[in-house]
Formats: sequence, C-alpha cells, structure tokens
Amino acid sequence: MRESQQLLEEIRSVLARAGFDEPGAAAGGLSLHLQGDERVLLGWRPQGIARAFSRFGHDDDLERRTALPGLHQALDSALAATLEAAGFHTRVVEPGWLLVSPSHPSVGPDARAAPR
Repeated sequence: MRESQQLLEEIRSVLARAGFDEPGAAAGGLSLHLQGDERVLLGWRPQGIARAFSRFGHDDDLERRTALPGLHQALDSALAATLEAAGFHTRVVEPGWLLVSPSHPSVGPDARAAPR
C-alpha cells in the first residue's frame, strides 16, 4: 500500500509542477484514484475549466459548452504528454479518463529518472 501511495504522490507532484491542480471531481477538474498497486486512474471534468472562464451561466449551459470532443482530446493529450515526459505510461480509457502506470513497475522514482 505504501508504494501505491508513493505513486499517487509522484503523479500529483508531476501534475502540480506542470500547472495542473487537483480540486476534486465534485468541483470539476482533476481527480486521482488508485487502481491496484501500480496504476492510477486520472479523471477530469471540463466543467471546472469552463467555469473558470465564465462569469455567468447555468450548469446546463456549461455542460453544453464542455461537450466538445476537441476539448477532451486536447486535455487528454496534454495530461498524457506531461506524465509521459516524467516517465509514466498513459492510456486513455475513455475521454476524460487516463490510466497511468510507472514505466517500470515496482521501481522507485529515482530509478525511473536515471539516464539509460
């Protein structure tokens, strides 16, 4: 369990350094969920993004504006590129959900960052 918590913290740290925060799924934005010992499911809700740029509007209107496939693809790609540059494997399981795992299971962050 300790290794899985460490993995979760590594992913949070990488995302934070890249400017992504984790306000939680209820508020819209990023959320992280452990999936076994060596995988994390990273989800995001675009409503949090749209709300940040919208001074007025209703939730129904936000839902309509964030249903754009391009928005999902762009953020999925940005998150995947950020995590892959830090040495993680990613796979989009559906729009807005990425499965993240270490590039070498059961290897700590120092070993992943070492030059090959």
